[in-house]
Amino acid sequence: MKFRFLAILTGALLASGCAVQEYSGDREAARWMGYAAEEGNAYAQYNYGMCCLYGEGVPKDRKMAVHYLRLAAAGGYQEAVEALEELEKTSVK
Repeated sequence: MKFRFLAILTGALLASGCAVQEYSGDREAARWMGYAAEEGNAYAQYNYGMCCLYGEGVPKDRKMAVHYLRLAAAGGYQEAVEALEELEKTSVK
C-alpha cells in the first residue's frame, strides 16, 4: 500500500514537473505511473493508459492503452469510461 501511494505521487509529480529541480521527462513519469497501475490504482491505470495512447513516455500502443483504460473504468474511474467511449467512436470499423 505504501509503495502504491509513493508510485502514484512520484508519477504525478514528474508528469506535472512539480517538486523536482530538473524535470525528468515523460518517460520517468510513465514508468512510475506504470508501477502504480500494476498495483491496481484506477487513477494510475487511466493515466498510464493515456500515456500508451499518445506515446508519452512509452511507445504508442492503442491495445495497451485500451487494456489500462478498461481496468481504470472497471475500478470506477469515470474519465476512463469517457475515454473508452471516445476511442470506440473513432475506431475504424
